[in-house]
Amino acid sequence: MSPNRKLLQMGLVALAAAIAAPTLANAAPSYARGSSITAAAPTSFWQDTMKKKPMKPAARTSRTRMKVQKETFNQDSANAVLEKARQDSIAAVQAAAAQVERDRQAAAAQAERDRQAAIARAEQAKRDSIARVEQMRRDSVARVEQMRRDSIARADSIARARALAGAGFYAGVGGGVSLPLGDAKKAWDNGYTVFVPVGYDWADSPFGIRFDGSYDKWSGKTIGTSGTKYGDYSIIALNADVKVRYPLSEGSPRINIYGLAGGNVDRLKVDGVGGGTYTPGTGSTTSASVTKYGFNAGGGFSFGWGGTSLIIESRYFSVSTDGGTLKWYPVVAGVTFHF
Repeated sequence: MSPNRKLLQMGLVALAAAIAAPTLANAAPSYARGSSITAAAPTSFWQDTMKKKPMKPAARTSRTRMKVQKETFNQDSANAVLEKARQDSIAAVQAAAAQVERDRQAAAAQAERDRQAAIARAEQAKRDSIARVEQMRRDSVARVEQMRRDSIARADSIARARALAGAGFYAGVGGGVSLPLGDAKKAWDNGYTVFVPVGYDWADSPFGIRFDGSYDKWSGKTIGTSGTKYGDYSIIALNADVKVRYPLSEGSPRINIYGLAGGNVDRLKVDGVGGGTYTPGTGSTTSASVTKYGFNAGGGFSFGWGGTSLIIESRYFSVSTDGGTLKWYPVVAGVTFHF
């Protein structure tokens, strides 16, 4: 038992004794008048009681009351402390619950932010992937287009290089003097010729091919004591030749030396005495214009500036006829254009 509780019990006992003492004192004479009991009995009772608790009644009662009041004050304080502790505990629980709720809401908000960030990252990755694929497609298209342009540029460059080097396709025109040889020289004077060459020279090879058409015309001479004059002689020829060239200079001008050799088809015609025809070498007037085959060989020089070249050449022609062999050689100059 606690000391406060003991003091409370002792105070209650003393209080009861103090209240009962006056009552017992007033009742003492009645015991003496109407009974055989002596007055010493109460006195002995109180003496015994006082022996157990030796204290002055009045002072004892006052002290006891103070102790009861003190005990009551302490009990109220304890209750107040307990109530405060209960309230504090409730407040702490409520604060903890509020903190838990705040933490839960913060965690939920953070989880939502993380989810939104993950969605944003996935969307950005998707956009980046699409952008990369699109960029790769554009780069591929650009590379193909660049390759196409480069191919065209290379083709143009090759064409220009071939033109500059005198290679590739070409066509031209030229003319000069045509000089008969052998028996033909006895009957006809020197004449003129025009020709149109068309050909192709390979850039990575010295060889080429050339086709040309030519027209030669000679004036007839007056021969014999009779003063007979031969009619004019004309030759229309189609020639096909193999060409071999060798560069002498690759600067400007570009200088090449070349050779030609091939065959030809010739249409021969002469105005005979009295308007008839004449076969060279026979003096006959019985033959009409004829077509014969022959060969030619020769060479020349070319001087090139860009895609244009100046050519100077000569070839030897020979055609077999009924009256013999017709021979001549033209000396010509011309210009060719490369493309």
